[in-house]
Amino acid sequence: MPKNTTDTKGKGKESETAMKKKGRSEGEGGGSKNTVGSSLLLNKGQVKTGTFTAAEKADVEKDKRLSSALIGYSKFDVVTNKSKMTFRRWNDRDLIKDQVNKLVTSFMVDGVNRFKVANAIPVAIRKEDVKAGSYGSDGHAMEDLKYMELTLDAQKRVIETGQSAIIVASGQHRIAALEQYHTFLGKAKKESVRGMKALEKTKLTDVDDMEIDEENKIAKPKRDEIDSSIAFGGEWIVIIYDLDKLDYELGLHLSRNQYEHVYKESPEEGLVQKFKMHSAKPSPKNDWKSVPTLAVSKGTAYKQNDLLRMDYAWAFLDKFVPMGTQIFDRKGSLKLAPLHSTMMGLSGGVLTYFCDAMEKVFRMCFNAKDMDFEDIPQDDAAASALMLKDLRRQVPIVEAVLPPIRDIVNAAFVEHLGPGTSASHVFACGEDAEWSSAFWLYVETVVSSVSDTVDELERSGEIAMMGLSDEAKKAVHNCAPKMQFVLSLANWNDEQGCMFPFMCRAVYSHMESLLDIIPDALTELSMWFSPYLAYKDLHPPPWNPGADTAELRRVVLSHPDIKPSRRIVVLHSVQLHRDSGYECSLLVP
Repeated sequence: MPKNTTDTKGKGKESETAMKKKGRSEGEGGGSKNTVGSSLLLNKGQVKTGTFTAAEKADVEKDKRLSSALIGYSKFDVVTNKSKMTFRRWNDRDLIKDQVNKLVTSFMVDGVNRFKVANAIPVAIRKEDVKAGSYGSDGHAMEDLKYMELTLDAQKRVIETGQSAIIVASGQHRIAALEQYHTFLGKAKKESVRGMKALEKTKLTDVDDMEIDEENKIAKPKRDEIDSSIAFGGEWIVIIYDLDKLDYELGLHLSRNQYEHVYKESPEEGLVQKFKMHSAKPSPKNDWKSVPTLAVSKGTAYKQNDLLRMDYAWAFLDKFVPMGTQIFDRKGSLKLAPLHSTMMGLSGGVLTYFCDAMEKVFRMCFNAKDMDFEDIPQDDAAASALMLKDLRRQVPIVEAVLPPIRDIVNAAFVEHLGPGTSASHVFACGEDAEWSSAFWLYVETVVSSVSDTVDELERSGEIAMMGLSDEAKKAVHNCAPKMQFVLSLANWNDEQGCMFPFMCRAVYSHMESLLDIIPDALTELSMWFSPYLAYKDLHPPPWNPGADTAELRRVVLSHPDIKPSRRIVVLHSVQLHRDSGYECSLLVP
């Protein structure tokens, strides 16, 4: 009987399977049209709402458990009491010196932010060990946070057992960096006080007003700032958890450094952000004079601040940054280290001068003035001069300089005038047949491509979705005729025979490579003006000259023997070096 029953069941199963196969092959629809997709065998249900993954759910659950273990927020001297705290209870990370040094540099550049809740150090203590009233529920109270204290019983137990009542879940690098930073501040203050005392003992006849102003307006405020920071001692915001409610799993979760989703900005992006922060300050502190001096003498932060403290590098960034951070594409000459080297090198001043001038001309093509191709004067010098004067008076609308237009200008330069072309070695020398021929091809490409691109953007309606103001849309619509007009003049800098392209990423790199070939000529030209650097009124105390050619530029624009109205003209002549018969030798090796 058992055997027969088993066989019958087996046959039943086979019959059931056979029926399913038959149903799949024949189906109600019959024939070859029947597919798995047409059947109801696949689960095609759609998720209507968002759901967490298993890992996310686990993290959320742990965060909820941590919330129930939260006691409150306080401030605590983590440096003085470092020996009374226990580290590496749940995570045995070693103290990495490089990470400490990076934090110290961050403190110097961006401040300590010791009471910012996002920087809080998590500590675990038994609730009965924390003195009542020494913590609060507001993590954003900043310097008004209450100071954390242990109860007398807890203090007595620590002394008797030698075991700490405070477990630090994470933050050992912050504590080590704060300790090192305070040591640095102490040394900096001693050095400043030593300079002040030396000045005190100097006879009035041996000191000029600028040295006294530097002490009163720069050195003294800096000492006050150091004193204010030192006054906080080793205080830092701590977030207190009840140790009795933390198991090993929660301890690990609390001590984990979660940086997976934090975007690490590149040094170039950091430079752009710092420039934007300083330039956004209310006038008159929104220029290079507002950038503080850093005590560090190397590293990313040093290079960034060094560039921002140069008036000519500031002018360069003022023109380049609106092009978008993608202009600093982490490649070649516009990476931070090469950029810093160039700006501080021989060619920094002349390079930034030309970049600034070419960008100004490019922006002349983007304003609210109506203009069509038919409006361009033909063989009429007087009418052209009036139109150029009118364009120069217009206020540029920077938002109208769209990335696609930048890309066209860059590609056209690379194609006709850049490295590898027949004209690459005679940059901007209009008297050279190769450059002149290539330049007009460049003009044709730029104007026609920009005109076609603008038409397509307007026809497709894409420009309407860019969030541009009505004036900016108008500026984009009229930019191609203005480019045709401006480029056709080919002598915008009042120097005959010069044909300069519009400013773009490729132009910068190409000019830099050409200037690197002629360091001796740059040095000689700069030396001609070096005697004038002795005039202290030309250089305010905060200014650091940087490049030799930048010194030349500053001297010309500040020279007491040159009429203010003529200084820019003289600068054109000096930069182009035409008065000496070199025919643009600064740019044409």
